[in-house]
Amino acid sequence: CEAARPSGALAQILSFSSGTVWISWLFDWGDVMRGFESQQLPVQAFEVLQFGTEEMDPSMATARWHCKHAPFKVDVEVGRSHIFGVRAVLLPLNSDIAAQGVCQEPLWASPISLPVSIDLRVASRA
Repeated sequence: CEAARPSGALAQILSFSSGTVWISWLFDWGDVMRGFESQQLPVQAFEVLQFGTEEMDPSMATARWHCKHAPFKVDVEVGRSHIFGVRAVLLPLNSDIAAQGVCQEPLWASPISLPVSIDLRVASRA
């Protein structure tokens, strides 16, 4: 199933001191869900990926989280910059998206959004 990638991705720093970041994006599920029977609908979710470099290969992600919708709030390490990408994923019916640190392999995944970056190397303003 060919689909568009999440668009309009942005990252907003909510707290320089604690490294709290808010990530948001847009995605239209319309064409993706047409190929599934209504009784067997997989779980629609998003995978937020953190990268150490600009290379946006999912296998190179340094951290990943599943969530049901935007926005996504996460605390990251202060004192460095961070790069994020988002992709839409379809997960098996029994998936527990709320399970912290558990990311199941998706049944389907969209291409990754364009990268968004934040810079927490300067935690205070002069």
